Amino acid sequence: MQIVITSDQRELFHSLKAKEWNREAIAAYLKYESKKKSVIRNKRITLGSDSQRSKTYSAEFAYHKKFGYGKQFETIKDCQKYVNKIINSATWKKLIKESRHDHRRNVSVETLGGHRFAGMSYGYKIRLNTTGMNEYVILHELAHSAGYMHHDVGFRICLLKLVSRFLGREQAQELKSQFKARKLKVTISNHIKSPEQWLKSYERLESARAARAA
Repeated sequence: MQIVITSDQRELFHSLKAKEWNREAIAAYLKYESKKKSVIRNKRITLGSDSQRSKTYSAEFAYHKKFGYGKQFETIKDCQKYVNKIINSATWKKLIKESRHDHRRNVSVETLGGHRFAGMSYGYKIRLNTTGMNEYVILHELAHSAGYMHHDVGFRICLLKLVSRFLGREQAQELKSQFKARKLKVTISNHIKSPEQWLKSYERLESARAARAA
């Protein structure tokens, strides 16, 4: 079995080898630790695809049935004023620092014509069609602009903070409930199991697999 070792795992690899772990267990723990660090760093559970988008949209549609979309703006200029209010807030500055996108302090607003989406984020700018010129869609797109281009856990955490601050805590709680109802995570644990803690879980799983196969 080939063991994949990242540059910062060499010492860990040798320590597990010294403890006489077998190669399968070593490979599995190194993979677990690497993936866990990636989730914590990127706030993404699924890498490569945007597989949680449809469930996220479904939760949002359920939320809109109760709270709607917030204030509807008449012009792109009004939308830009709302965006400026947000990006000048302490909340926004904290969010972009957390996502390591604190260079992204300005976001412009443009018209999005002839597109099926209410809005789209391109990082430094968001584009809105007439149906997306409202508070909620703007907050949704700003959560992308804050550094979370996929609809993964980091995006949901960011969006909930923006909704809580600019629409209200009751609205954020409802949206959070809708996410949870669809088994979408809204928190990230920063705890990484030690090799000893992980090994206990691993051995229990291996014993269970052996029992089922017997």
